[in-house]
Amino acid sequence: MVAQQEIPVCPFCKRPAIHLKRHHLVPRSRGGRGEGVLVDSCLACHRAIHAFFSLKELAEAYNTVKALMADERFRKMIHWIARQDPTKKLTIRRPVDQQKRGKYR
Repeated sequence: MVAQQEIPVCPFCKRPAIHLKRHHLVPRSRGGRGEGVLVDSCLACHRAIHAFFSLKELAEAYNTVKALMADERFRKMIHWIARQDPTKKLTIRRPVDQQKRGKYR
């Protein structure tokens, strides 16, 4: 008898993480290289994290799941993602006030 493989659940949107991404809570470029700084998330939530926050912000203020979920605009995006079909690829855009900032600012 073959055991079924359990699909992990995203810690942000609580959907099955079919398209799994490993997110470094502290970006690698800012020193986050150990196992303790990784969290598995779905692709849509991972894209939302990088759309909303710069690498500097992630390293300094948003380096835990709890800190990320404390941001109201990000939490609203996650609430929207949670209502979507987990098998579909979602397009995540930066908020209007952050569209001109560079990735590494």
